[in-house]
Amino acid sequence: MKKWYKEKMGKRYLFSYLVVSIIPVFLISLIYIIIGVTNFEQETNKSMSLQLDQIKNTIDYDIKDMESAIIHFSSNPELLKSYDQKNIDFISEQLANYKQNFPLSKEILYYKHGTAFVFTSEGIVDYKAFEEQNNLSEQFTMTNFFSKLNTITRSYLISIKQGYPNNTVAGNLIAYMQPIPYLDNDPSGTMAFLIDRQKITDIFENYIGDFKGYAFIYDNSLSTTYVYDNYKKLNIDTVSIKLGGLKGTEVGQVTIDGKKMITVRKVSENLGFSYVIAMPYNEFYKQVWKSFSLVSWLSIIFIFLLIGFAVMQAIRSYKPINALFHEMVGEEDEPFDEGTDVLERIRNSYSNVTTKNRELLVQVSKQSSFVREQFFKNLLLGRVSMDDNIQLATKRANVEFYGEKYFVVAVQLNQQSIVSDNTIEYINEIYLKSGKAYGVEMENEGKIAVIVNLTIDGSEEDIRYSTANSLKELFAQCGYTDMSLGVGNVYDDMLNLYVSYFEALTAVDNAKKNNENISLFVGDDDANSYIYPATERALFQQSLLHGNVDAALSALNKMIKNVEENSPSFLMTRCFCFYIINTIIEVCNNLETEVNESELAQVAVQNSLSEFHEKLSNLTRDICSNVRQTEVQQSRQRANDLIEYVNQHFSEYNMSIENMARHFELSERYLRRFFKDETGCNFMQYVTMLRFNFIKKNLISTDTPVKDIVQSAGYSDVANFIRKFKSIEGVTPGQFRELSKTLKS
Repeated sequence: MKKWYKEKMGKRYLFSYLVVSIIPVFLISLIYIIIGVTNFEQETNKSMSLQLDQIKNTIDYDIKDMESAIIHFSSNPELLKSYDQKNIDFISEQLANYKQNFPLSKEILYYKHGTAFVFTSEGIVDYKAFEEQNNLSEQFTMTNFFSKLNTITRSYLISIKQGYPNNTVAGNLIAYMQPIPYLDNDPSGTMAFLIDRQKITDIFENYIGDFKGYAFIYDNSLSTTYVYDNYKKLNIDTVSIKLGGLKGTEVGQVTIDGKKMITVRKVSENLGFSYVIAMPYNEFYKQVWKSFSLVSWLSIIFIFLLIGFAVMQAIRSYKPINALFHEMVGEEDEPFDEGTDVLERIRNSYSNVTTKNRELLVQVSKQSSFVREQFFKNLLLGRVSMDDNIQLATKRANVEFYGEKYFVVAVQLNQQSIVSDNTIEYINEIYLKSGKAYGVEMENEGKIAVIVNLTIDGSEEDIRYSTANSLKELFAQCGYTDMSLGVGNVYDDMLNLYVSYFEALTAVDNAKKNNENISLFVGDDDANSYIYPATERALFQQSLLHGNVDAALSALNKMIKNVEENSPSFLMTRCFCFYIINTIIEVCNNLETEVNESELAQVAVQNSLSEFHEKLSNLTRDICSNVRQTEVQQSRQRANDLIEYVNQHFSEYNMSIENMARHFELSERYLRRFFKDETGCNFMQYVTMLRFNFIKKNLISTDTPVKDIVQSAGYSDVANFIRKFKSIEGVTPGQFRELSKTLKS
């Protein structure tokens, strides 16, 4: 007798046991690793974001307390006018009390402009001696500490002095200053809190631990005020510049000198400070990879154990069956057919695993301010199916449908009008006599679609017309006078809203052709409508124009089915086929694409209606696919054009969201959302950033007069800009230029 592993049956048993035991374990392990690591990464991101939030709140809270102390100190202006011994003792006592209540502060001082002494928590001292004692000239950059005490007119956080590459930070203090009296246009003094840098480091380490990475605090002008470097493998200046340019407040990734870093950024709502943490990818997700390695090794060990178990089970199963086989057959080499029960168990096991996989991978989409708009667009474009949870989707979109009937009114603004921000919101707040209306701007089409849901008591045609007329008057109140309105048919199911929308688009075209304001879509009730089906043809045509392959195929199938059921003559069937082909040609003309004559010729040549149906279905899929690809390309090109336009025209005096909307024929609402999503800031913040960068670059690199530089950047009121520049940078443009020259020398 041959060895069991040389027998075909023995090999089959071994293979079966290996398949049954190892494949499910491998799949389960793989699914667990993928889902577990993904969830662990998300939890790590969430945890680090929360920790940075706590750090931000802690530091912001302390600085706000300092501001409260400054307000309290400013509340007695008579005290600050004379400096007899009683007032000196009282001021020092107040500063000592503040110092005791603010653990971040190493010292608190008050300086009277134009004097040579300062008040501290220990009394009045000569400023020069105080500066030398605390090495203030070695602590701070930009201008010396004394200059800041004499010039600031707003709250200011002086950047620390960096001393790379010899040591990480040369200074150990950060100064938070406020003019005294508080909010006075002509302050007489300055109050300064000298913050111990190590205590800020302690706050970071208290929440995050001794992490390997970087921590930065930037003031509202993106100047570095605090640096924590516990990685020391990258150029800190490069890291500071890279992280200072981050946008948004989510966890992200940047590459610095070829090193992939994970970043977390938070922005103080009141103070405008930016808090940034950056860690190497492997360090940030260290616990994730430990978990991944542990699960991987346990899975490998378990698989090897299963291999041993499979070998043992194959031997045990082979011996009695082999003995029985030889007893019954009597020949050793006779083949043995296995049953299908093992394969059935494998199939069931695999089905269970994949089902669990789908259940585990289902993710609930995040709610946002645009959920409603996206939900409406999906309804109108036929991208919602019976399988979707409609009730859950309407709740997430904060939409309530009370009526029993649904239809769509499409509004085409014929003049070059841009939909204002408030128009859609205005429509959404309108309640009809027996229902509700919701509006959505179809950006790629220059149309507004109004979804109407109501309970109809009377003629549907009268309700459709009166609703359209009411909307026409509403749009006239919003300033739109030249418009065409098309109304689709009424349906009982909201899932048929896309049919009503496509009908409404057809009605809009009819209104424009007939020079009418309102047009109701009316299907052909003629007895031969199955040959020239107006309703299905309109749905088929609009579905192709929008790239909706499911809706287009559904309309096509219905038209073919109607023809088959009515059994027309061969001639009428041919007419129907050419009628549909003519529809394809019209769609291609509307899309401004060339008609593929050879492909149309192949469709036109058919031996049966079913053959025509098959060929036309394939052509429909191709057209819809091309439409969707074109939409994606146009959307991407539009985004590039918008950013490029602002980058090239930011210096124009009339640069505004309104003018840009008119130039690109887009709504202001769309542009505001676009810039927020793409840049992390609003439109004017982005333009201001470009202008400031242009001005500072020219102040540093050229000798052009400040007035000419400011005007060339798009500011007509030079004096007003100089005040704005000083409020952000702390110095005037001229002082900024002089300081830059000093730093270069």
